[in-house]
Amino acid sequence: LNRTSTAKEIWDSLELFMKGSGKTLERRKEDMLDEYERFRANGNESIQAFFIRFHKLVNDMKTHEKALMATIQQLANLLSGFQKQFPLTNNQHRASSNPRSQATVQAGQIVTET
Repeated sequence: LNRTSTAKEIWDSLELFMKGSGKTLERRKEDMLDEYERFRANGNESIQAFFIRFHKLVNDMKTHEKALMATIQQLANLLSGFQKQFPLTNNQHRASSNPRSQATVQAGQIVTET
């Protein structure tokens, strides 16, 4: 992101970064959920070894969730900075300042009444 010069390049780089990390995180999440669903004791495995393996899997799932939330938070922080720099505008729709005005559809046409 630091080597980009225009807003479009920044957005394109960010999109590519998020797609890559999103797919990687999603794939890892799927793998962990699959492992959790198929979790069984191995042959003559001790209860302690079983518990350690299970505890590690649950901790990995928690860590993955925290990493995903941290990525989402970083993106939200980045976007909030852009929102301050580029406020949202919509010049296509004009709203009446009169709170009593109402718009209705009659014969396929929008009619405003005050």
